[in-house]
Amino acid sequence: MRIPKFDTYSSIINEGFVIQDNVILFDSLSNDLINTSFGKGKLHKPYQMKLPFGIAYSVYQRTDDHNVNYVEVLNAIKGKSSIYTIDANSYSKFINRTSIYMADIILKEEIDTIILLESSSSLIANLSNELNRHLPKYYDMVTYNAGIFKNPNFDEIIIQGEKFGLKEKNIKTLQADIDRQRKNNYFSIKKFAPQFRDVISNWLKINDKILSKIVDKNVCVIDDIITTGSSLKESSRLLEDAGAKK
Repeated sequence: MRIPKFDTYSSIINEGFVIQDNVILFDSLSNDLINTSFGKGKLHKPYQMKLPFGIAYSVYQRTDDHNVNYVEVLNAIKGKSSIYTIDANSYSKFINRTSIYMADIILKEEIDTIILLESSSSLIANLSNELNRHLPKYYDMVTYNAGIFKNPNFDEIIIQGEKFGLKEKNIKTLQADIDRQRKNNYFSIKKFAPQFRDVISNWLKINDKILSKIVDKNVCVIDDIITTGSSLKESSRLLEDAGAKK
């Protein structure tokens, strides 16, 4: 199955979200709010962030409008905003267009295995379902828990204090935060201040049953929203240790 060649029309597409009466609309000719970074720049490439192992591609990135509550916009896309709602037709168009962008990257990077990370909404599930329509059927798409999941053993979670030059009081504070989460039997990297998230390691784990789909394979990990990139960084470290090709 072939998808439209993106580079042929990417330079004329300028998509984004706009807000009208607290309703978020997906506008195919927009320069507002959250824009696609595809087609911008000399090489027509999306925004990239280097990871410990591999590269993170961001299909959409926000513009710098300090008057916009981006947290609520992102919550609305995930169906969890107390301020905004997203138009149903706009959401469908957004999912469809995003899946085309993602398929374009996956095919160009010659990906063998796709791993979906945990999401608190149906966003990743909706994206993966639509993505399946734009990719050949031989792709392995591994869902959360079957692929990369939160390490249930809190004793294995590591604070890399020495590596990051942390003071003893910072290490004790982080350990206390981990212990509190242990009592609730639920770990969330978002409970830590952004500047300390990279310090916490081994909080994700790879299911041994999918190692054959990782070793010497090109692997793509899909997350819904990138803030500090902690989940992707930790996932990339695990994939490198497991023997992924890229």
